[in-house]
Amino acid sequence: DLFADIKFNKFGLDPIDGTPLNFIEQLNQMFSDLVVLYAVEELLAKYPNKQFEVNFGARAGFDIQSADKTVVAECFAVTSVNSNGKLREDTKKLMKLPADVEKYIYFYSQNDVNEKIERVCISYSKITFVRIKNFAI
Repeated sequence: DLFADIKFNKFGLDPIDGTPLNFIEQLNQMFSDLVVLYAVEELLAKYPNKQFEVNFGARAGFDIQSADKTVVAECFAVTSVNSNGKLREDTKKLMKLPADVEKYIYFYSQNDVNEKIERVCISYSKITFVRIKNFAI
């Protein structure tokens, strides 16, 4: 019963907007939001004269985009970069953008070895990949 409650019953909350979620979704969203916060902090430091729009949660559009649309980032947290094809889908989405757009993927993947990630990232030299190893911001 406990595991069914954790998986199916909405006794958790979205950490940003308070929408009811099951506990598993709450954990997943919390870690994704942490990646977005990490990424926007880094992008603000790298591009101090730009303003950024941030999309938390599962919304259409990019997770982070500069107001002038010249910098775009997708962000996620997964157990493995191969989980649900998330890395592949985000790279395809970013590669559709014009060449002059700065493209980033920020991700947290605790269980992957660096060699596995490098094999994926080397195929997309137009995207800057940032692996977050911890959330000490």
